[in-house]
Amino acid sequence: VVFSYLVNNFTETAVQQMLMAITMPYTYYQPYVFSSQNAIPPEMFIGRREELRKIIDPAGVNIVYGGRQLGKSALLKKAFADVDHNETNDRAVYVDVNRCNYEDAAKEVYKKLCAAKILAKRLEVVDWENLCDALYERMTSETKERIPYLLLLIDEADEFIASSVPV
Repeated sequence: VVFSYLVNNFTETAVQQMLMAITMPYTYYQPYVFSSQNAIPPEMFIGRREELRKIIDPAGVNIVYGGRQLGKSALLKKAFADVDHNETNDRAVYVDVNRCNYEDAAKEVYKKLCAAKILAKRLEVVDWENLCDALYERMTSETKERIPYLLLLIDEADEFIASSVPV
């Protein structure tokens, strides 16, 4: 089957690359992504269980940092997939705030919380104070829609953190 495919799709400059991609996909696969927007397939997410547990744990880590292409965004997206709508109805929201300053990040987080139906669109002015107040109301609500645990994952927060420093 492999040789039949190679004969039917023969290109002199790409035949070796096609052969390796077909016969050994996991040795050929490039796990590093150039953009954090691209998701890693669940079967390619291996290891780092302890780090993932610390991210999900309410008493665990608050900041994940490191150099480029180390899998920070992949860890956050895996935590999102594991927590959101799990068996205890916990919720998670993943927000990419790349190039957002302190004020814009609050608006982006608010949009994602509304899209996930965690908050209703009712805030006139969105800043961190009224965003936190709205979340507190939602999390302490005694209704059946109460969220027992919310994991807010903010990715690509370099500009956000830099603009948060008091002048």
